Amino acid sequence: VPDELGEFESNVSTYGGRTSYNFDWHTSDYEKSMSVTADANGNITNYSNYSEKVSGKKLTGISKSEIIAYADAFIEKAFPEIYKTLIFIPESYSANGSSRYSFTYQRQMNGIPVKDNFVNITVCISENDTLYIRNMSANIDYKTEFMGSTESIDNYVEKYKEAFPLELV
Repeated sequence: VPDELGEFESNVSTYGGRTSYNFDWHTSDYEKSMSVTADANGNITNYSNYSEKVSGKKLTGISKSEIIAYADAFIEKAFPEIYKTLIFIPESYSANGSSRYSFTYQRQMNGIPVKDNFVNITVCISENDTLYIRNMSANIDYKTEFMGSTESIDNYVEKYKEAFPLELV
């Protein structure tokens, strides 16, 4: 948290049986702020940074791969225990306006997407031409259990028909 964000506020909320801890650092005039929300286990669920003004210019000198690498480094810090299961989804990459780039990481296990487990992130360029994370929201079910490695089954339709023979009458 930058030193200039000297004011601090926090609160606890409960919705649908889930407890959230909300932390907000800001300047006294609220012109700049940083917010983090965590669940009851300390897992980050939301992050926002309004400490930088968006420049309004396109990231002409920065490549798509650099933007993704910057977000990836943030994701690794925010989700160290599940980082390797979060996979960048290329189709989700979009330019929102001239200097905001948003995309999604989907949690996957054994190459299969885990339903409703994802992280959305927005990377921006500030007035001084540096990248920063503007927003991040995560929907991760840490209680999800996975079996060991799954086998690829060749001819699975035939094997299913053998195991469960059906006859249309």
